Amino acid sequence: MMILNEKKFIDDLLSNDLRMITDKPKQIIELLAIYYHQSNEKNIAEKQIDFLAKRYPKYSENKRYWSDFCKKIITKTKNKKLLECDGIPITEKELEKIDEIENLPDLTGTERKALQRLLFTIVVLGKYQNLKSTNYGYVSSKFLQVKTIDLFKIARVTANKKERLLLLNQLYNHHLIEFPKSYKDNCRATFLDDETTTKMIITDMRELGYQWNTYRGDHFNICTKCGVMVKTNSGKDGMCSDCAKVANQTTAKCEDCGLLFSRIGKKKKRCDLCQSARNLQARLKWQRIKRSA
Repeated sequence: MMILNEKKFIDDLLSNDLRMITDKPKQIIELLAIYYHQSNEKNIAEKQIDFLAKRYPKYSENKRYWSDFCKKIITKTKNKKLLECDGIPITEKELEKIDEIENLPDLTGTERKALQRLLFTIVVLGKYQNLKSTNYGYVSSKFLQVKTIDLFKIARVTANKKERLLLLNQLYNHHLIEFPKSYKDNCRATFLDDETTTKMIITDMRELGYQWNTYRGDHFNICTKCGVMVKTNSGKDGMCSDCAKVANQTTAKCEDCGLLFSRIGKKKKRCDLCQSARNLQARLKWQRIKRSA
């Protein structure tokens, strides 16, 4: 999860008592610790635990783990600062270099569009990483690792491992990207620019591939809940699939231990811990049957 204005994100999160956490709880707890450090708050671990108990449905399944994690993250984040950025400017020069892909030889129209989305994503991620720390425009850093497979997902480019390498090689051969001397699943654009006229401002780090398509004239719907771009409003009430899942969540009582847990639909009868134990028993029974056969 990449957030441009982390302070605003936490402010909004704390001000909305009804918002539940279903994704990236560790990252959110880390941001929360930095937020409390900057605010000179005391009893940070207690505040984090209280937050998890109220907002994270799976907290009750492993309270000791989260207690230890909160204590560790307080020390780790003591001298960190939240990122506060209103947007990443994309300049005229950068957009012109991305448009040069239209003139590359021996490519189909689909390949050109995929390469443009990919290169645009590399530019934006490189600039984002530079905001987090001095990273020389590389898409991945020790603070935020972005693997090649993740890069393609963010760019909305569908490709298998071989195809990913071929597409990156196309950009490399035309001097549009470069790799570090010791290639470790990383790359950067060769033409990052902060001097020419700003033509586009990125205010949301989600769905960068769709944002490029929007810049080129395509239309996408917007989730009514979280504001992310979606191809169709197929979810409940015009929401993206993630928000629709949260909206469809209900609380049920575990058949085995009696604890309350969150579920989507009515098929799930047990909490995750009891279901895991049940699955393990089934596997052991199957192995005993197989050995005795």
